[in-house]
Amino acid sequence: CRNGHANPRGASSCRLCSEPVDPSNPRLIRRPVLAAVISNQGDGTDLVSGVVVGRSPDSARGPHGSYLMRVGSSGNDISRNHILITPNEWNIVLTDLHSTNGTLVRPPGEPEFELRDGRSVTVEIGTELLLDDQVRLKIVPPRSN
Repeated sequence: CRNGHANPRGASSCRLCSEPVDPSNPRLIRRPVLAAVISNQGDGTDLVSGVVVGRSPDSARGPHGSYLMRVGSSGNDISRNHILITPNEWNIVLTDLHSTNGTLVRPPGEPEFELRDGRSVTVEIGTELLLDDQVRLKIVPPRSN
């Protein structure tokens, strides 16, 4: 786009700022960091290889190099390994890690839905994740770009 953000081949608008993308001058680049994950508890990280979120996250539940985001849960409503957030090509993928109570997903401009039972879904920047009454995550633009 005219703001210099990298976008996937064939995109008509920028994934970060919604500006038009000029398809007449494509350049092949390495995929950048697509997003960051921040919690309302103050933790956050760029989405590089993966983020395992839970009360006591285990690195074996995500790809090599995953960031472990520990979140509190006063009523133990959040599982030890609750959700995995990963980049996949130019997509951001949420995968339920067979959490006990699932995750309420709020995509921007779309109806909210529950993610559970080991299912995966592709989301975009601006998506909010409610793990319980007190813990919220948000997919935001990357910090490093």
